[in-house]
Amino acid sequence: MILADIVRQEYFSEIANKYKSGIINDNFLEGFRNILSRREIDLGIAFENIIESFTGYRFNDKMSRKELEKLTEFYKSERQREFDVLFDNSAIEKQMSIIFEFKERVELTYAEMEDFYKDFLKSKDLRQNVTTNTKHLLMEILRNDIGKNQSLNVADVYFYIEKKELDIMVDILNSLHNDRNQNVIKSLCLKNTPAMINAYQNNVLGDGVWLPEDYLMFETIFKFQRFFKFHLNEELLLNMIWFHQYTDDMDFEFLNEIVSGEKIKERVIENVNASVDENNAYFYIKYLVENEINLSV
Repeated sequence: MILADIVRQEYFSEIANKYKSGIINDNFLEGFRNILSRREIDLGIAFENIIESFTGYRFNDKMSRKELEKLTEFYKSERQREFDVLFDNSAIEKQMSIIFEFKERVELTYAEMEDFYKDFLKSKDLRQNVTTNTKHLLMEILRNDIGKNQSLNVADVYFYIEKKELDIMVDILNSLHNDRNQNVIKSLCLKNTPAMINAYQNNVLGDGVWLPEDYLMFETIFKFQRFFKFHLNEELLLNMIWFHQYTDDMDFEFLNEIVSGEKIKERVIENVNASVDENNAYFYIKYLVENEINLSV
């Protein structure tokens, strides 16, 4: 049975049988009902009725049609809400505080956060007040910054949110779907421009080795630029040509009308002459040949 099948009403009794045999659990029933309700209200109601008729399970938060319609409207704006919260550290802090309050804790551990995931699936109030991105970020802080055997104090939450700025930028990149917040994204790129120019000079032109966080930051700004085509610092944009060799093509469309074609050509020639890797040089030379540019300094 595939997913497309089980969202059809005629298969709901089979899901009930799998629940009775212990193959699926309460969490699945709750989560699946929520997904169905978002897809089609009548389907969600039918699923509730069939499960309760064929099993001993009872949904604790059964909703009326009016409530389901309201929830459907909420989920229509959910994607934008998930995106917006990533630009507001105070909003992230407030949502994380809700998690601490729900768990009735001043300090929270990784194990307690894992338990919260189950609560989150079951509670529509939690889902309306805490975004999935905030929940994931708090889990990352507890796992990677605090440690699984330590606890995070609610008073220190904002400090760790600021430390996770790079992770937040990556989350923003992964959830892009419109250009509403272009100015906020651009300000993040501008803020990190000096550090990225310095990292490039040390690690590409010099003898340094990329720090993982610097490389990830440079890659993230590069991806933002390909999407938005910002008017960023010219030196930073030209440095992106080096990064472009690791993509599938050497299309510099994201630099057009921002950096002159002559400067792009000069930087490509500089890069190919400085390249010590035959594979890297190949992409530069291919670009020069395709654009009928002589390899000269």
